[in-house]
Amino acid sequence: MLSALFVLYGFSQFASSAYLDFFRWSFGEIVSVGQAEGGWAFRFFDKGLLCFLWVWLPTALAATAAAVGLSLLQVGVKITPLAFRPKFDRFNPVTGIGRMFSRRSSVEALKAVLKASILFTILFNSVRKEFPLFSDTAQVSGIGGFSLLFPPLFRIAMKLGFALVGIGLFDLFYQKWEFSRSIRMTKQELKDDFKQTEGDPLVRQRIRSKQAEIGRKQMMAKVPSADVVIANPTHVAVALKYDREKMKAPVVVAKGADLVALKIREIAKDAGVPVVQDRRLARSLFSETELDREIPEKFYVAVAEVLVHVYELARQTRSRAGRNGNTRVSVPA
Repeated sequence: MLSALFVLYGFSQFASSAYLDFFRWSFGEIVSVGQAEGGWAFRFFDKGLLCFLWVWLPTALAATAAAVGLSLLQVGVKITPLAFRPKFDRFNPVTGIGRMFSRRSSVEALKAVLKASILFTILFNSVRKEFPLFSDTAQVSGIGGFSLLFPPLFRIAMKLGFALVGIGLFDLFYQKWEFSRSIRMTKQELKDDFKQTEGDPLVRQRIRSKQAEIGRKQMMAKVPSADVVIANPTHVAVALKYDREKMKAPVVVAKGADLVALKIREIAKDAGVPVVQDRRLARSLFSETELDREIPEKFYVAVAEVLVHVYELARQTRSRAGRNGNTRVSVPA
């Protein structure tokens, strides 16, 4: 509206001249009408249309450009072919009545009332202020009256335009706030979305327990290949494997606490893997090592002493078994 007003104000001199020329030409054509000359209606239409376009086309183009530009500033370019798809639910009277009495419709109705009240107040006060000037135009000739009437009308239109700018800015921020509020998810929607993206918590818990069970089984399967199990009497157990040709240091192949520790000791006993009781070393290895990783350097000496002891026991057991002629060797825990 403001863009159109500014353009119209800038073209006011040109517009008045164009209309004066058209009126003069029209009065000159009255003679043709009285003489019933053919084609006067087409000439009148062509001339009037050309005058109208010369005056109002720039104003219309300015208003259109401003409207498109403001829309692009607010939301950018959005091509939505789905908007052309017919929505048959709009023909449902029940849905329509629901929309009429919805919270959004009530807010829009309240905004319309406030907007009309603000504009009417501005218009009323402006007209009352300019009323003496309006009454003076009745005593002036046509062109002079128009020149007197145009400035106050322009001032009133400008006041209404700036009032609409203020209302529009307020509505812009309100619409953004309302949109951000409307797309928020409820607690139940958050729960449902979390289930869809992350899965049901019960299912995920079962998956984790199943994965842990598989991991324990794979770990237990490595215990028979260990060289030694270091444990305290009941709580923790750590199984170590060392191959001096392939490994720089002993590797933790299994470890566990409580029931898992007891299971490691049982498997080791059945497989003939020595179990060495060392409370402090067992707890330290359990808390400071990781599965399938080499032990830290600070444990080298302590673990080396255990392995030397185990290898010595194994050598003595083999030599004793050889003297007794027993080919089956079992190293007691």
